[in-house]
Amino acid sequence: MLELVLPSVVKVKAISSTEEGAGTGVIFSVDEETGRAFILTNDHVIAGSDQIIVSGQFHGSLTGVPYRRNQVQDLAVIHVCCDKQFRPIAFGDSLTLELGSDVIAIGFALDYPGAPSITKGIVSGIRPEPEHDRWLVQTDAPLNPGNSGGPLLTTEGRMIGLNTFGIKGEPGETPIENFGFAVAEQTITESLALLSLDLTH
Repeated sequence: MLELVLPSVVKVKAISSTEEGAGTGVIFSVDEETGRAFILTNDHVIAGSDQIIVSGQFHGSLTGVPYRRNQVQDLAVIHVCCDKQFRPIAFGDSLTLELGSDVIAIGFALDYPGAPSITKGIVSGIRPEPEHDRWLVQTDAPLNPGNSGGPLLTTEGRMIGLNTFGIKGEPGETPIENFGFAVAEQTITESLALLSLDLTH
């Protein structure tokens, strides 16, 4: 399954005049005529950047161009051009998720060199977050800085969420472990439908 999914997962580097950060992105749509790929990530991954560099299982690094941003839902779409190796990820259905289902998180945690990190967990909850106009999938799969914008997958390799944040305890407070959240597929699909881009289900 992973060999089919990993070509869809990319590293997203956001560079400004004062800092450089890295997260993850997911290729979700490819224009067959031009070879242009559309990549979903979190808005906070690219916020404040002057330059976006995308790298993955294709030749070299490419410049990412912001296409749409939704700061409320913390979603962003960037596009890159062009490579015949681009492969869009397949979406699952977060509405059919069951608590306790196994899930897999993929992302470039801590901007560690090489291939993305892969962690496993379960669906711990499915929660509305009306103040951000979105649904969240809660998981105990470990998420670290750099995982933002990476896919949360079913064991069949279908994306049912976009890893977005984890809650950590402050020093001296009660430890909090494996308390992560992904923007649910249903929120993503509704948001992307406004862009009239083809998705794979």
